Amino acid sequence: MIAMMFAIDKWRPYLLGNPFTIRTNHQTLKYLLDQRISTPQQHKWVAKLTGYNYTIEYKPGKQNTIPDLLSRRHELLAIQTVSAPIFDSLQLIDRACLNDPEAQGIMQALIKGTTTRKNFTLQNGRLLYKGRIFVPETSDWRSKILHELHASLQAGHSGYLRTLARLAKNFAWPGLRRDVKLFVSSCDQCQRQNYESIHPPGLLQPLPIPEETWEDVSMDFVEGLPTSQGYNSIMVVVDRLSKFAHFIPVAHPFTAPQIVDTFMNEVFRLHGMPKRIVSDRDPIFLNQFWTSFFKLQGTNLCHRSAYHPQSDG
Repeated sequence: MIAMMFAIDKWRPYLLGNPFTIRTNHQTLKYLLDQRISTPQQHKWVAKLTGYNYTIEYKPGKQNTIPDLLSRRHELLAIQTVSAPIFDSLQLIDRACLNDPEAQGIMQALIKGTTTRKNFTLQNGRLLYKGRIFVPETSDWRSKILHELHASLQAGHSGYLRTLARLAKNFAWPGLRRDVKLFVSSCDQCQRQNYESIHPPGLLQPLPIPEETWEDVSMDFVEGLPTSQGYNSIMVVVDRLSKFAHFIPVAHPFTAPQIVDTFMNEVFRLHGMPKRIVSDRDPIFLNQFWTSFFKLQGTNLCHRSAYHPQSDG
């Protein structure tokens, strides 16, 4: 389509006002005006063709030899081939294994059959780890391979997982994931370009200091404990001013009415009704019965930020 538009624009003074025929080996162009125009580029092309008297004929590429030949540039034939990179440094890595004391010791133990290192094998004189080529720590080939598979022009500074997948296809050594993650996180160009585009979160606001004891309390549950006398959880209630705490055993699963009853029997009868209760967003503390009950008592229920248990006092 681009070639057709270029030719029409090139010969516009000769074509405008005269009927002409367009022969192409692109069969779908024959139905250009019969199909549904859905993309902005198609609308642009149809608008440019308005005013021309033309017909489009399909001509297979085998019969359209002259335009097909002229479309091929002889100076590009050298690069119009399929090629693949070949890693030609395996012998250097094998030599590095022979110069590394640890790798040499593992190879000798494998030959004798007395090795205690798991996942190491010897194949045709080459040391393998988990079936892939082992790269010794004392050589600089680990950093070279990491640079080639992450920071080269072909790698394009991919992330941790893609770099790890490329490297793990052929190479392996103990601590490979840690080394890849450290290399990617310390890449200067990645740190400059891959910045966080989200709005930074605001600072956490400290809770006000209560003026009296037991007017401001925090609550939470300690769950997953072994069962003892029928109880497997602990309800923790802490006074935020004096740091005095109640540890009340409860049995899981429990409901909001049960926790309200426990609170009234263990806390309210000793210290009265608090003005504020700070808790997390546990379903118990978001239950309608819980919120309605304390609203009628005049208690303000406050829910702290997620993953910040220090708010419990």
